[in-house]
Amino acid sequence: MDKKVVTVTLNPCVDKTMTFNGVVPGGLNRAAASRTDYSGKGINVSKALAAMGYKTLCAGYIFTDGGGRLTEILDESRIEHDFIPVRGSLRTNVKIFDLNAGTMTEFNERGNPVPPETTDLLIDKLKKLSGGASMFVLNGSLPAGVPVDIYRRIAESLPGAKIILDADGGAFREGLAAKPYAIKPNLYELESALGLILDSRKKIIAACEKIINDGLASVVLVSMGKDGAMICGGGERFYSPALELEVKALQGAGDSMVAGLCRAILDGVSLSEMLRYACAAAAGSIIREGTQVCENEGFERFLGEIKVTEADT
Repeated sequence: MDKKVVTVTLNPCVDKTMTFNGVVPGGLNRAAASRTDYSGKGINVSKALAAMGYKTLCAGYIFTDGGGRLTEILDESRIEHDFIPVRGSLRTNVKIFDLNAGTMTEFNERGNPVPPETTDLLIDKLKKLSGGASMFVLNGSLPAGVPVDIYRRIAESLPGAKIILDADGGAFREGLAAKPYAIKPNLYELESALGLILDSRKKIIAACEKIINDGLASVVLVSMGKDGAMICGGGERFYSPALELEVKALQGAGDSMVAGLCRAILDGVSLSEMLRYACAAAAGSIIREGTQVCENEGFERFLGEIKVTEADT
């Protein structure tokens, strides 16, 4: 744990999560609870890593309107940060969680545009940070003005660095071309990137192993919601079913899963344990409201409950 995990967040946000005991479309709905979290996918990964006792640093862009409160929160959590400030406001995302249905409906702003000239500034900053980093996590959406190949360009500017990629759409496809060490798509993101319908475990395994055999990634971790998660790498493949838990929120789970994967890599555990770590961290998040992430207590609580088996083909 001597070196830091650097997370890159290009589109930080304010998440407003409202929880309802059932939602009536077109009608009046009164929230049972609500909370506001200052976050962003990479920032969430750093929050989870820091809560589990690992060194991390948040990088990327920070918008001047609202960004000060975000950096205050990171300071309060003793999380290092080194952002490039840009003019504009933090975007606001509204999350509607229906407790009865167990579903989350999201309304996300795209965010303020970022000046094109900041791309080179960002890459230069990350190169300077690479000396003290054990890995880089590239994840999340892109604000307007950021080129779709930004994750590929970042990864290619950091030769020898261990890159963890968690993105979607064009940003995911471009980032994959840079051959990151590990990727963590959900099933929909994997299907969209490959242009395939992966409606069986056999097809999912085949898709993951093609990515690995083509040299595009060494480890592929796929989250499948209620159907659990799967990991492939080095000729091995493992599956873990989802735990039956009281779900209080969903949005922090994917980022916590990435943090669990990072922790596993830092600890040097086996591929099957990587999956166990990732799923334990995700479970530690979904029992918390809003977009809160896993803490060490939750990770340790669920680590022994996660079941991992060899995945069938």
